[in-house]
Amino acid sequence: MVIWATTVGSVAGPQLSAPGDAIGRHFGLSELVGPYLFSIVAFSLAALVSSHILGMYGLSPLVGWATDRFGARMVIGIGMGIFALAFVGGILDAVGESHLARLIPALMLLGLGWSCTLIAGSSLVAQSTEPELRMPMQGTVDTFMNFGAAGITAVSGSVLAWQGFMGINAMAFVVWLVLLLFWMPR
Repeated sequence: MVIWATTVGSVAGPQLSAPGDAIGRHFGLSELVGPYLFSIVAFSLAALVSSHILGMYGLSPLVGWATDRFGARMVIGIGMGIFALAFVGGILDAVGESHLARLIPALMLLGLGWSCTLIAGSSLVAQSTEPELRMPMQGTVDTFMNFGAAGITAVSGSVLAWQGFMGINAMAFVVWLVLLLFWMPR
């Protein structure tokens, strides 16, 4: 990843000098400041993506340990609670002027909630399936999960265009609520 990012930066960076100069002049800044504006935007985007990926994968060994130690249902419950915190952060960011100080933790929590529910949910699938059917069952579950993610992603673009990030958070909350109702013990 680092090598790829360095390669892209080395190739694209010099190509952004002229547009950066134009942007600097447009905002009444020195021509040489424009390329730094591109760097600030790129760094901000990298921080957002990195925080989300850290939440998804960085703590997965700890999530796996917690699943083994406390049980899958408990970790799924914790993940659902973390999702709720992520939605609160996302809604607070959508209501006011968006700020990285709110958005980065919200995206990290979103990733961590995903990690908790995915790892613990996979454990439940493995525990409830006969050994000879485990691999095909997990593959089937993963396939449906990916189809669901693709469908939600397709809908999200329209929701974002129609209602902005508040709409995205509201849609996520509805999905969360449905999942919560299915997860809760009967």
